[in-house]
Amino acid sequence: MDRKKVQAVMDWGIPSKMADLRSFLGLANYYRRFIKGYSKIVNPLTDLLRKDQKWEWTVACEDAFRMLKQAISSQPVLKLPQFDRPFEVQVDASDRALGEKLSPKQARWQEFLGEFDFEWVHRPGKHNDVADALSRKLVEEYVAALTVVESDFLDQIRESSKTDASYLKLVEQVKSGLIRKYWLDSGLLYAKGGRVFVQRGRCAAVC
Repeated sequence: MDRKKVQAVMDWGIPSKMADLRSFLGLANYYRRFIKGYSKIVNPLTDLLRKDQKWEWTVACEDAFRMLKQAISSQPVLKLPQFDRPFEVQVDASDRALGEKLSPKQARWQEFLGEFDFEWVHRPGKHNDVADALSRKLVEEYVAALTVVESDFLDQIRESSKTDASYLKLVEQVKSGLIRKYWLDSGLLYAKGGRVFVQRGRCAAVC
């Protein structure tokens, strides 16, 4: 896990209802192979999910919850994957997220993944325990500040490049796929790292 997700697990609040507990246990169950004595630890929590069981958060439940959070957020012993077997990647899509066009980095990943033979399979949220538990966990939202900075610098580069024959030729080569180290977005060429490409000697025209 990355540090943000580790912190999300450590900050996980005590479940107040069965739905919250199921969400947490879905995540914990995914990592059970790395948690020594998992079945014994989780027992007080699974008892709460029994039919007709009264909801009562006991000291045993608190201890089990704390131990599982600690185990999940600790580094397990990892081993190399078996590259001759299929890989399964679990991701989440949320109706609360903001949609926007792909960033240059995401576009490069999309192009890279397009070379592989894989199949998209929809998995309902209730069965997508790992991605669903962390990405859809509601947290308190607030906005401290919102600042919008507008600049016409990119427009200046775009206009200046329209009269540069060598730049226009490069654009056509990128479009045709002859050159792949650049990509085109909104009339501008981008290089590695998301940097805007400007022909040598053209900076003085726009700076």
